Amino acid sequence: MASNPQGTLDVLVMYRAQPGNEDVAEALIQKHWPTLSRLGFATSTPAQVWRTLDGQGVTSFIEVFTWASADALDQASNAPEVTAIWDEMSAKMAGMDILRAAPVAIG
Repeated sequence: MASNPQGTLDVLVMYRAQPGNEDVAEALIQKHWPTLSRLGFATSTPAQVWRTLDGQGVTSFIEVFTWASADALDQASNAPEVTAIWDEMSAKMAGMDILRAAPVAIG
């Protein structure tokens, strides 16, 4: 899936919190987009975040945001402030899926 016509890249990230770390995971996600945006890696359009609970009682979070460019993910992976958040997230999450997203016209 290619970037948007503006050169940005929409993503949907699903984070599965480790049991007992749900509130810590949420706090980290709340820091994620503001940090990316402030450093120029994400657009100024605020991320949307949902807290979910599946049938087995597992808490997950869904974050939808837009990378500022198709290269922003690679650039962010070299930014210590971003990688510090990602390292903390890795320690508190049971898993994570990053999906490139594109809107689909209905009707």
